[in-house]
Amino acid sequence: MKVNNINTKPKVDISKVLDNRIVNTKFTENHTAESLNINNEYCAADILKIRLIKKTTAEGNICVLDAEKFYHHIIKLLFAIAADVKTPKKYHKGPYESFVHEFIKQCSFGQTEKGSYIVNTIIPLKVEDKYDENKNENEDNLFTEETYDNLFGRQVIIRIMNSTNQLKEAIDENRSSELLNLSRKDMISSNVCEAIAGLNLDGVDTELEISAEFSDLAPIYEDVCDHVSFTNDYYEPLRKIGEELKDDSKEKILEFTGYVTGVKSDANIAKRKNGIVSISYKDENNKMKTIKVTLNIEDYDIALIAHRNGYRIQFKGIKKEDNSIEYSEFKIIDARYDSEMTLFK
Repeated sequence: MKVNNINTKPKVDISKVLDNRIVNTKFTENHTAESLNINNEYCAADILKIRLIKKTTAEGNICVLDAEKFYHHIIKLLFAIAADVKTPKKYHKGPYESFVHEFIKQCSFGQTEKGSYIVNTIIPLKVEDKYDENKNENEDNLFTEETYDNLFGRQVIIRIMNSTNQLKEAIDENRSSELLNLSRKDMISSNVCEAIAGLNLDGVDTELEISAEFSDLAPIYEDVCDHVSFTNDYYEPLRKIGEELKDDSKEKILEFTGYVTGVKSDANIAKRKNGIVSISYKDENNKMKTIKVTLNIEDYDIALIAHRNGYRIQFKGIKKEDNSIEYSEFKIIDARYDSEMTLFK
């Protein structure tokens, strides 16, 4: 399910948003409108809804031990996604940075809803960073339309929905290996997989639904998945993907022979300082792999020759935690190339 893509930014009627929030809160939390202390900051939040369904438990209830585990892994999911937004990695090890902790402190759990066990996590759109030296103490709590895309809380909830949807689709379509080579913008950490699997998915006859309710104060202007569901069948695949991401996050020495299958650089040769090449090779399991690496201008010229003539190349380098590659050697090792070079001597 997708949120409609809105191309124009309508003016926000704050009074109407406040009235809607009062009505919604009155209904879900059984409060009277008069008793609600509603302010702008309350409206300036998205809500992450996580619903746990266990056929062995009465509807709307949750076992004490399940609840402990459920809330613990919701917090782990928030930490992991916030870290993915701030500093994308395949695996976050060690303590999270201070800003992520500040974000978590400003989130809160709302009233659960009737009918099934649903945890409403209120995620503030605007995260106050006490470590920000440029913070303006007199700054208005409301934000402008220009800041929608930069709101950290909004980035977190979008990342949660898109990452969970991407994980489910990859499992359904048997292409989980692609998750190891995502760009930094879309990278999903092992920590996220572990957190989702930990939301009681290891229990038999368990279903999990994750959905998002976006604040009217900051409309969505891009396609975002707003509902994802998992069953117990996804537990093992999620756990396995998490382990693969953690293992792949370690620095690895790359040394192989292969072929240049793509080249890209500035069309203006005079301005060209480097170039990006795609190299295909077979790994230790005899599976075809393709990497992209940035070469200096001298090696890029060699790559152009290899690509044009189909020459075999030798590559040595290191694959870093963030998927970037630093290379130490790139050369043509094709006998045909050696013969041609001999003719020019």
